[in-house]
Amino acid sequence: MRFINEYKGYEIVKTMDGNFRVTKIGDETDRHTHLESKRACFNVVDDVLAKKLPMKRCKWYIVSMIRLTDDEDYKAKLQEILTTREQRGKKEKYVNNLKVS
Repeated sequence: MRFINEYKGYEIVKTMDGNFRVTKIGDETDRHTHLESKRACFNVVDDVLAKKLPMKRCKWYIVSMIRLTDDEDYKAKLQEILTTREQRGKKEKYVNNLKVS
């Protein structure tokens, strides 16, 4: 891994496979996330620090935000958004039983 950038208290490192690893500086736990672009790393750090709730982001982006945040209330809100989005596609199959004679 090679050091790329220190951004607002987070370290962004490029891994051997070309992805980027974001870690909070000075954190004793090994909480980190992997993202595909440097721009996404900057965006996720900015959103976590501002405690923004993403409305049109992919599942992996929200999971990355959950991994990087310290605030339990914010983490719960993100988790609620994630479960709501997962439930959206799980609807019961509709069968029309009405017979017209």
